[in-house]
Parts: sequence; structure tokens; C-alpha cells
Amino acid sequence: PSPPRRPAGDGGRESRGSRPRARPRARPQRALRRARGFRRTRFTMAAARALAIFKEDMNGSIDAAKSAAQRLGVIAVVMGKQATKAELLPFVLEKINDPETADEVLFRLAEQLDMGKLVGGFDAQLVAALEVLCASEETLVRDAATKSVSSLVSAGSFGEAKEHWQPMFVRLCAEANWYTARVSAAAILPAIYGKLDGGADASSADAALLEMRELLLKLGNDETPMVKRGVAICLGALAAKVSRKGLIASEMKGAYRALLLGNGTAFEPDAIRVLAIASLPAYAAFSADSAEGAANIHELCESLVKDASWKVRVAIATHLGAIAKATAAGPSGAALNFVGLFDALQQDVEPEVRFVAANQAVAMADACNHADVSQYIVPNLLGLVTDQGYRSPQDRAVLAAALVDLTGHTDPHSDAALRIVAEVGAILSNAEESQFVRIQLIESSPKLIAAIGHTSAAAKELLAKLLKFFDPLSADAASKAAANAAADGIAAGSNPRWCWRLRYVAVNVTGSDEFVGLGVDFYREHLAPLVKSALADPCMLVRVAAVTCLAKWAGKYADATSVYGQWADENLVPPVLALRTTPEKGMTKSYAHRLTAIYALEASAGFLSPDGLAQLASACEKDISAEVPNVRVALARCFGRLSQSL
Repeated sequence: PSPPRRPAGDGGRESRGSRPRARPRARPQRALRRARGFRRTRFTMAAARALAIFKEDMNGSIDAAKSAAQRLGVIAVVMGKQATKAELLPFVLEKINDPETADEVLFRLAEQLDMGKLVGGFDAQLVAALEVLCASEETLVRDAATKSVSSLVSAGSFGEAKEHWQPMFVRLCAEANWYTARVSAAAILPAIYGKLDGGADASSADAALLEMRELLLKLGNDETPMVKRGVAICLGALAAKVSRKGLIASEMKGAYRALLLGNGTAFEPDAIRVLAIASLPAYAAFSADSAEGAANIHELCESLVKDASWKVRVAIATHLGAIAKATAAGPSGAALNFVGLFDALQQDVEPEVRFVAANQAVAMADACNHADVSQYIVPNLLGLVTDQGYRSPQDRAVLAAALVDLTGHTDPHSDAALRIVAEVGAILSNAEESQFVRIQLIESSPKLIAAIGHTSAAAKELLAKLLKFFDPLSADAASKAAANAAADGIAAGSNPRWCWRLRYVAVNVTGSDEFVGLGVDFYREHLAPLVKSALADPCMLVRVAAVTCLAKWAGKYADATSVYGQWADENLVPPVLALRTTPEKGMTKSYAHRLTAIYALEASAGFLSPDGLAQLASACEKDISAEVPNVRVALARCFGRLSQSL
């Protein structure tokens, strides 16, 4: 029987049978704990499975071990930070210390150990593993390990560098059994020193920095050439990372003098000295703050310019421009005569030294005034470019480009600039000159004309010589050029009419940004005859280049007149229509000319007026029934694209 009903006022509670009993409320805390426990269990199982597979592969064949080592970062992500520290890194350290581990596997492990983010920032096991790899006999393993160390140091804190990485550097320097550890010590020195020297509490690391500077000098005087080579490479990076330059200036000066000039009785191998010279621009920027440092740089360069080894002179010729520019940025560097040293290299007895110096003329001109460029650099480079017996035509073409660039470092109205323009014009007019040199000068002519001013008489004369490439030859001259081409391709290729490449480059430069920026009046006065001749050229590539240049001009000046597209109608439509028929005979030209007309319609349709577009499209529409399939395909493609773009 049901229990008796309680009165409504008895305790304020109603009877159980008065309303349905509600379902018990869920407990979110318990459900959340269950879900977390389930996810943690699943994650732990996945981490354990990933570690088991990784260990199995690392203990398997060499290919499986290499593949597993390459996936070390992925395994660390799956396992999580704590499991990586507790289980993965100890196993990796064990494999690194195992003498049976192949160098290919060690190389991939060294690459993957840059995993500070995957372990929560820093772990001492990374230091231990990388220290072993830095002492490896294999060069690729050491390089990968030092790269990982530098990355971890840069991403880490000042305290980590002071407590862990700097002692590791000291231990590597103290390794006496084999030189490889000392080579790696030289490679990681810039990163560790820069982190300690640039920290907020750098003064607390003065003792550690002093020890590192002393070890730097010791490494520079090491008996093993490979260690000295590592020091020569690291000096430039060290000079770029130092914050308090006064602390290390004397040590770097001593290291450079020892590597470059020797001890007075013997010199270092040329390979070491060449590497040290490559880091001199960074050291020059480091030393340019003081007059003494700039003078020391100039003294070093003067000794290297007079060195007996031609390899050393080639190296200083390569970097002298950058050294002079870095030194000139200092308060007293501008007064030093680096251009005199460069002139000595230009007159060197070794041809290779002279060529390298000439090739670096523009870099040297950046650090000189206009008078020095005109007096010392331009005459020498002109002599090399105009000497047809000097080296190969390709090398002279490289020097010709440098010669044109020098125009921007001289006064536009100076004798040096006018002489450059005159020599360039003479080379373009010389049919016996190599086509490589002439093509390079044609490509550089817009830069040259912009430098001297397009209204000058020299610029107008140079433009007239570009137009002469399209002058027709007589029948006898053409047959003679063909005969010469059969005997000697390069010599005949220099002929303006025979070598289509010269005409192609000549018309291609008319669409350069330097020329387009000079306005439509410049085009009408100087470039219109050249482009008109190119549109009637027998070579299709030349005609297509002319159409492309005209379209670029039309896109720039389509609204130059009162009616949009009138400029393009006047300059593009008549010569393109002339490609299809010859007015004198009324005969249709070859299908290649009609292909050029179709290309012109597609390239310039957006810049023509409606009347000009209709006129050109109507002319091309006649090719719907052309016999040549290529023409019909080109026309269909052109009309299909225009129907979407217009």
C-alpha cells in the first residue's frame, strides 16, 4: 500500500506522489574526468606505439633508420613534450653514442635536433647530443650539428647560453684527441658570443666572454689547417654579431693579421687566406668606427694587393669594392686611397686578376667619387672591352655591361661619359665585332641613354646606329654574308642583316621601362622608324617583338589623345594591316605574316578604339577559311580569348 500523504504544511514538502520525480542531475565534473582520462589513455597509447615503431626502425636496416631519423620531429609532436624528454631523447642520445650508427643516420638526427619548441624550450639532453655530433669525423654531420646549435642558441635565452652552450664551446676547444671538435667550436662561436654580448645582463658574462676571446686566438694559431679554416670563416659572422666592439677589437685584429699575413716567416695556405679575405667586408664595417681601425683595414688590403700569390690577389680584387664601401661609411674612411689599390689590381701581371678587377669595377665605383671613376676605372675597362683579342667574346660581353653601368657613376657631360657612348657606338657599327658584345651593348643602351640624357647629341647618334641594324643589304652583300656564315658562323653572325638576334634585341629594347618613360614624343622622333622596320622584318620573332613593344607603348599612352585608342590606331593598325598584303603587288604574304597580325590583334585589342579594333578584326576574320591549319587555330584561340576579355 502507498504511504499516507503528508500535509501540505508539514515541513513544507509535498508528497512523493504529488508530481513525477525528476531525473538525477548529471555530474559534469565526473564526466569531464572520464573524457580526459580516455583521451590521455588514447594519447599515451599513440605515443607508446610511435616510440616503439621509431625504435624498431632505428634498429633495423640503414634505409629504415635514415627514414626514421628524418621523422624525429614528427615523433616528438606525437609523443608530446614530457614524453619526448623522458623517453625519446634518451634513446636518441644512446643511438648517437653508439659507434655502430651510420653517418647518414647521424646527419639526419643532427638536422632534426633543432627541436627546442617541441620539448618546451630547452633541455640539457640536446646539449649532450649535439656536443657528440659536433665532434664527429664526418663533415656533413658536423655542419648540420653546428647549424642546429646556432639555431637553438639564437632562439634561446641569455641564461641558457651562459650556463650550457658556453661551457660546451669550452669543452670542444679543449678536445685534443682530434681536430674536428675544434672546427665545430669555431663554427658555433659567433652565435654564442653574440647571445652573451647582446644580452640585457651582458656585464655578468664578461668572464665567459674573455675566455671565449682567448680561445679564439688559440684556435687561430692552431696547428691544424682545418681549424684555421673554420676561424677564417667565422670571423665575418662574429664581427656582424658583436655589440660591444671595444672588447674584441684587439683579438680580431690579431686573428686577421695572423691568418692573412702570417707570423713574418711563413704564410698560411692560400685556401685559408682566401676565406679570411671573404670575411673582410664585415670586419671593415666593424672597424670603420675608428680611424685606427680604418687604417688597419687599408694596411691589410695594401699588403694583400702586393702579395706573391695570384689567388690571394684574385680574392682581394673580388672583395675590395665591398671593403672600400664599408670603410668609407666610417668617419675617416673616405680619406683612404682604396682606388689606388684597385688601379694596381687593374694593372696586375696576372690576366685573371685583371679580369676579376674589371668585373668588380661597378662595386668599386660605389665607394669612389666621379673624378676617381673617370680617371682610374673607365679608361682601363674601355681598353679591355675594345680589345678583340682579350679573352673570350662572352667575357668581354660581361665587361661591356659593367662599362655601361659605370656611366651612372660619372658626370653625364664629362669626357668619360661621352667617351663611353662613343666607344659603344663604334662597337655597334663594327661588323667585325663579336655579336655577344654587341647584343650586350644593345640591351644596355636604354640605361646608357637615360644616364646621359635622351636629348643629347650623343644619345641621338646612338639611337641612329640602332636603326641601322634594319637597313637592307644589297644582293651581293647578302650572298657574301651567307657564304661567310657557312665558313664561320660567329663572324657572319656579326653582320647586321644576317644575324636576326641583333635585330631582335634592338627592337626589344624599345619597350624597356627607360624608353617608355620618356614619353610619346620620344617614340615619335626616335623609335617609330625602328619599330616600323621591325614590323616588316623577315624574321617572325623580330615582328612579334615589335608588336609586343607597340602594345606596351599603347597600354601606357592609350589616352594620350582626345579619343581613347587613337594613338594605337595610328601607330599599330596600319603596319599590322600591311603585314597581310603588299600594297604594290596586292599579293597575300606568307602565313607567318598573318600569324603576326593575329597576335597583334590579341595583344593590342584593349588599347584600340572601337573603329580600330573593328578594322583589325575584320582583316583577320578573312583567315577563317585559310588553308594553313596553324592560322585557323591561332584565329580561333584569339577570338575565344577576346570574347572573354573585352
